[in-house]
Amino acid sequence: MATTHGNAKGSLTLEDRCLLLALAVRQSAPLPTVASTACALQQALAPKGAGTRSSLSPAQSSFAGRGLRRRIQDVGAAVGSQDTVLFDRPAHGRAILEYVWDNYQAMREAMLAWLVQSAAGDSAADLSVAALSALVLRHGTTAHLTTLGAIARESHPDLLSAVLDVAVHDEHVGRLAWDILYRWAEQKPYAPTVAPDPASYGRLRAQLLPALRGHNMFRAGMELMKALTDVTTPQGVNAGEDFYQHLVDHRLQPVFSLTKAPV
Repeated sequence: MATTHGNAKGSLTLEDRCLLLALAVRQSAPLPTVASTACALQQALAPKGAGTRSSLSPAQSSFAGRGLRRRIQDVGAAVGSQDTVLFDRPAHGRAILEYVWDNYQAMREAMLAWLVQSAAGDSAADLSVAALSALVLRHGTTAHLTTLGAIARESHPDLLSAVLDVAVHDEHVGRLAWDILYRWAEQKPYAPTVAPDPASYGRLRAQLLPALRGHNMFRAGMELMKALTDVTTPQGVNAGEDFYQHLVDHRLQPVFSLTKAPV
């Protein structure tokens, strides 16, 4: 089957690309040898058990298409001298993410899973937190935050904690995010998110305490701490009691007790 890439003028067919690779390996060789080598590569790329089917295997589709550098250039990026892709257009990048999120509903869960798995390394994690936060909070609900929780709670609890921290500070969905935090605090699978390793737990506590000290948030903070009294970190620290000791002045603790409703 003669396969061409019709979008690029003068693009080689799949068969010709196999021939070119065969020539690169064989250099000067008898014509039958070159032909058989090219044919062997075509057969190696064919889908297993294809029979007479005409569909291409993933390897065939990839090799018949444009090269990666050309594809990168065609979408508006560039490749530097050290094979570094340059796409320094953060506003445009965010607009692309939001466009796909808004217009391709079936892509949403797959996008969340992809962004979670892509969070490797500090810089990538920061970018993933920014992207995830922007998407899951975009429509002013916490439905997507719940979906993200199911995806990331076991494999990336720190990432989920970071997104949750953004959510509870969001002016539009902050209160709804607190409700999710209460519910998660009561569920064992979410313990690594609400009470992760010592360093992450300390960071999360440091991020939440300033917001909880606000006058309008104190009652919500008390409810959160009560919900956290059943959560224990891997180091044996009671999360609710720990927040309580950091948030409530010891002189006020007899009045604002964890064991009864705040006055």
